[in-house]
Amino acid sequence: MTALGMHRSAAHALVLAHEGAPDNANILVSLAYASRASGETASARDYYRQAVSLDPELSRLSADF
Repeated sequence: MTALGMHRSAAHALVLAHEGAPDNANILVSLAYASRASGETASARDYYRQAVSLDPELSRLSADF
């Protein structure tokens, strides 16, 4: 969806995925990217921080957020 420019729809689908797998850092990173693309920068940073708390190696993506 994000590749098609449907950022809000992608974020909504990823929120549902996150609810089903709350400890999945990859879903949180995808949600952060979708949120950032839809202009939700504060939410994007929050999702990114949650992802890093689950998987510290994701801190390498910090320049994106």
